[in-house]
Amino acid sequence: MTHIKNIGYFCKVDEEGNIRNESNWKCMNRNFQKAVERLVELLLKNVRKDIHSIYIRGSLPKGLGVEHVSDIDAIVLIDSDQEANYREIISPINQEILNLFPYVNGVEIGIYTLQNMVLNTDRFSIIPFMIKTHSLCVYGENIQSKLPSYPINEALANDHIIQALRLIKQNPISWEMRM
Repeated sequence: MTHIKNIGYFCKVDEEGNIRNESNWKCMNRNFQKAVERLVELLLKNVRKDIHSIYIRGSLPKGLGVEHVSDIDAIVLIDSDQEANYREIISPINQEILNLFPYVNGVEIGIYTLQNMVLNTDRFSIIPFMIKTHSLCVYGENIQSKLPSYPINEALANDHIIQALRLIKQNPISWEMRM
C-alpha cells in the first residue's frame, strides 16, 4: 500500500507580520547533513578564493527532506563578478554528490555576486528573499541580518506568481512533471 507523507510548510511570521526563517542545522536529517558537508568541501576546493558564504535552502534546513525525493538547493555568494567562470565546475560537483549520496535526488547550485545581486535590495529579488526567509548559512559570513524583512503581502504574492510563470514558460515540461 502506498503511504502518503504529510509534508510541506507554511511560513510563520513574527509579530510585525514578516516571514520568519525557521531553518536550522539541527532539524536536518543526519544523512543530508553529511551530503551538505561534502558539498561545502567540494565548493571550497574549487571556488575558495571568491566564496563569501554558502547557504542551503528549501526543505532540508527545515527538517522536511525526504531521502530519494529531496534535492540539495545551494546558494553560493562570491565576492567577485566571476560567477560565469564557475558554472563549469557545478556539473562535476553535482555528480560527485549524487555518486556518494544516492539518497540525494539532485543538486542545484546557484552562484551569485554578493554586491550586485544580493546586497542591492532597491527592488525585490528572489535570491535575497530566499536567503533571508528560507536558507541556512553553512559557511562564511551570514548576511541575513543585512537583508530587509519580508512581510506577507500582495506585492510579494504577485512577484512569486510572475516568477513562477517565467519559469514555466522557460521549461514547461519540468513544471509539468512536478505537478
